[in-house]
Amino acid sequence: MADGTSARFQQRVEETLHKAKIQFVTKPFIAGLRPDILVTSPDGRVTIVETKVWKATPENIARARQQVRLYREATRSSRAFVVLKSLKRSLPKKGVVRRRDLPALLRSAFSSTEVKGRQGAIGKARGMVFAAMPFSPSYDDVYFVAMAQAAKESGLECRRVDRQEFEGDIVDEIKRMIRESRAVIADLSGGKPNVLYEVGFAHALGRPTIHICSGPLSKLPFDVRNWRTLEYKRGQTHRLARILAKRLRAVLRKDD
Repeated sequence: MADGTSARFQQRVEETLHKAKIQFVTKPFIAGLRPDILVTSPDGRVTIVETKVWKATPENIARARQQVRLYREATRSSRAFVVLKSLKRSLPKKGVVRRRDLPALLRSAFSSTEVKGRQGAIGKARGMVFAAMPFSPSYDDVYFVAMAQAAKESGLECRRVDRQEFEGDIVDEIKRMIRESRAVIADLSGGKPNVLYEVGFAHALGRPTIHICSGPLSKLPFDVRNWRTLEYKRGQTHRLARILAKRLRAVLRKDD
């Protein structure tokens, strides 16, 4: 992230699309998220394209496949692809592909006779919600489905620091993002030190903060477990999204 490698790879993917004369937009705001690239077919179908410099290990390929599914679910797009820099062979049915294969796969998607997906509206965010959370793949659905959906309902973008391209110190970047946020949603599951640090900084700023947790609250540090915290069960992210959306609207009204 911080060394610019991700940005350079995304630029190479964009150059590949330019050479193939495929129209696209970068970093669009859609469904509370801001994917790397959005491509619209001539008949209006939307394809999300994410670029990753992850090593093509079985674990990372599995995570990329999961993010393909989550992006389609969150944005209601017709297709989604994750382009992995070091992938040796594209897996088009899974949506995990090489850069060189992307134009042909997009054209194939354009010519498909499948029913057009009903994508979310592309627009302009009215602000940002910072997601303080573990970065494990097992929490991707919490971010893409629950947190992003809740942010979308209030016209906001949901960001987490591992999805940002920046130069410099990560702690400084976290502080900048929290300062610029309208609110913070913090997943305290596992009592991760980085999450607790981010929440403490948000509290010190007086930033409206919503706490959620999928584990027993009794396992949290003693000075944290008494915070008002929304408990949720893993795999029930759609239910969590509805509750979070309501709670977020309430804290934003109070802050206004």
